[in-house]
Amino acid sequence: MNLTSEEKIKVEFILGYEEEDYTALKSLLEQNNYEVVETKILTSQLSEDAKISIIYGPLYDYDEQGINKLKEHMEKGKSIGRNIVYIASPDAGETPNLNNFLKDWGMSVGSGNVFETDVNNLFSNSVYYTICGYSQNEYTENLKNTSIPVAVPIAKPITMIEDAEVASNELLYFSETAGIIPMGAGNDWQPSESDICGPITASCISTKTEADVKSSVCVVSSTLAFDSGLLLRSSLNNSSYFINLFNSISENENNVIIESKSVEYDMLKINTTQALTIGVILAIIVPIALIVAGIFIWIRRKGR
Repeated sequence: MNLTSEEKIKVEFILGYEEEDYTALKSLLEQNNYEVVETKILTSQLSEDAKISIIYGPLYDYDEQGINKLKEHMEKGKSIGRNIVYIASPDAGETPNLNNFLKDWGMSVGSGNVFETDVNNLFSNSVYYTICGYSQNEYTENLKNTSIPVAVPIAKPITMIEDAEVASNELLYFSETAGIIPMGAGNDWQPSESDICGPITASCISTKTEADVKSSVCVVSSTLAFDSGLLLRSSLNNSSYFINLFNSISENENNVIIESKSVEYDMLKINTTQALTIGVILAIIVPIALIVAGIFIWIRRKGR
């Protein structure tokens, strides 16, 4: 890919508000022939030729200066097409300024975190380690296997706002059995029926078209979707799905997806319900059956 491509597509990470570690996503992009740069938004102008600008898990809300630079960047790029991908941090507090920017693009990120009440939609024992369903659209066309789930743990809920000026598409969603735990809830908090409000949007994208040129803003509800451990798992589709998404947003016509997968062990591809069932069989049913069989044989032999 490096040898045959005429040029690399540039992606920039926007820094300045205590962003989380994005090493795993950066490595994945570079493996797939993207040129990755960093821009400190408070002291520099955003890159003129970057096809995608990534806001990766800022812990603090943008101030007026940062928001104005984002708006200026998108306004100036209408004729060439510019794209922003905002990936929310599970640890971030309220972000009203970023949300006001997102609302212009028909979406907002809520407070609290998504939990799941159906163990079949979990990939770990925690109710916050959720998997998502795919919304079938152009952003899944080049995926080889949509039967493998995408994991988006400890996610912020996303709300899509109807707006005639933008064309919005849901990309990933949490199930009907998902809910939202309020920010600041104590350890003794228990969900009620009103807290279970799925399906909940896990990722979405909105586009604006100017003279047949598209610009877009995409939101992903948790930086943990790009955790290096999840990107390596063959039982999850995270690396393949998100590179396919970046290829679609940047209009990268190369459909080859380069993924790093762990060869140290092979993940057992079962859900939590199956794991519990196997555990019950091996830990309870099989020992009881052996005990019953032993007693039966002992009684028969004693009777002789």
